[in-house]
Amino acid sequence: MKFLGRFTVAALLAMSAHMANAGDMCANAGEAAKAVMRARQNNTDMSTVMAIVEKQEDEAVKKVTRQIVMMAYSQPAYETDEMQQKAIAEFSNTVQLACYQGTNK
Repeated sequence: MKFLGRFTVAALLAMSAHMANAGDMCANAGEAAKAVMRARQNNTDMSTVMAIVEKQEDEAVKKVTRQIVMMAYSQPAYETDEMQQKAIAEFSNTVQLACYQGTNK
């Protein structure tokens, strides 16, 4: 489960109030989304991922990351590497799009 360390770092950075601008925030949300969807595609148990999320101290990060996890796990896990990579990229872009749209209100 190499993704665990990367996921923790990405989750801490995602949606952080300390980000300089919306671009940084949304890019980091996209990285967190990639890590979560990679876990989903590797059939990592959702409870394992949620346990990591629950360890986050920042409540805003925790709330957003929970949503990302639930969104990812509502998507299918694919068998082929090609389809897994496509799912990861599409999911990251979906999360980033929602982030950018939310910051433009």
